[in-house]
Amino acid sequence: MKRLALIGFLALAAALPGAAPGAACSPLDCAASGVSVGNGYLAARPGGAHGVAQIVDLRTGELKWSLPQGMLVGRTLVEQSQTDPQKLIWHDAITGKQTGTATINGPGPFSLVGLSQEGNRAVLVNVSKQDSTFVVVSQSDEQSFTLPTNQWGFDALSGNNVYLLKYLNSGYEIRLYDLASGQLAAKPLKDPKASSTIWGVAWERVASPDGRYLFTLYIGGNGGAMVHQLDLKTSTARCIDLPGSGDYNSVTTWAMELSPNGKTLWAVNPSLGRVVGIDVAKRNVRVAFRFKKTALYGNGPVASVSAILVAAWCGSRPSFARPKSRILTCPPAVTKMFAGLISRCTIPLAWAASRASATCTARSTTSAIGTDLLAIRSRSDSPSRNSITRYGRP
Repeated sequence: MKRLALIGFLALAAALPGAAPGAACSPLDCAASGVSVGNGYLAARPGGAHGVAQIVDLRTGELKWSLPQGMLVGRTLVEQSQTDPQKLIWHDAITGKQTGTATINGPGPFSLVGLSQEGNRAVLVNVSKQDSTFVVVSQSDEQSFTLPTNQWGFDALSGNNVYLLKYLNSGYEIRLYDLASGQLAAKPLKDPKASSTIWGVAWERVASPDGRYLFTLYIGGNGGAMVHQLDLKTSTARCIDLPGSGDYNSVTTWAMELSPNGKTLWAVNPSLGRVVGIDVAKRNVRVAFRFKKTALYGNGPVASVSAILVAAWCGSRPSFARPKSRILTCPPAVTKMFAGLISRCTIPLAWAASRASATCTARSTTSAIGTDLLAIRSRSDSPSRNSITRYGRP
């Protein structure tokens, strides 16, 4: 019964169309075409991370309702009115009902760029040639602040902490703005053992259900990959390397899924035949294993449901292809489902290749992980001989 439910889930997700190829995207843009909103419902977004949300009941396959284009966090979608851009409308994805409105007081024009982790506040920005003005709007309140230059973007909002992206010539940094004090932190957030500059292409993002953690998958033009773990409670960041072959096409099929208890982030790559389990609390890789490769080259990462499959099916009930190789294999029907699971975030190879890897970066890791379930080196350990952390930018 468990196997049939998983396969049915994947079949439904595989039928959801992906978006057409596009240009580079910010971390918030790299969302899968199907996102769980709770209560057994899936928000299918064929137009991309900001497009119309079609709410599907995964138990019956029934399309329940469609919500307008907007930003979605958890079960909350906020729409910026097309007829009156100063008006924001809140929707509940599970009930399909409108739950509130707000009017932006600032002159604008503003663009909706994100929501708070709770979904009760919307973040908008007005970028001019000289500066960037952000406005945080709830249904009862509004706050705004302006920063010099137009090289700013939004990453996350939790409590009074606004996490911003400061764009640089060769990447970006994460900067913290405190709404209560009206102050921008003097230094960027960073991994203690890495550079503050984040390189590579933001490929997929997963948030913990409690809103504490944001996990962003980055891939590099050199075929490397890493997970950036941002703790919104403590305002700390870590960069965790993923194994890779140096093949850019293969690395684009990495996908992530958080375990039901929130303690393990699973990263899956069917093209490389890899599964990695990241310990969320310790912020390191605690387990990794292989399974039979599936040749996928990509329009983007496989959707998060593929990670559910490997973690729940292959991880809990592995079978070995040969006594000597001991490569984990999955049921054939399950393996075939991987091909239809793609994200909206598609990036031209030439653009990705131009973003060289650096310290806190997606980088190629070619050392063997082994052929069975085993723990491997954590990013928090001292750098290896070939580590970019040790020797700097390649």
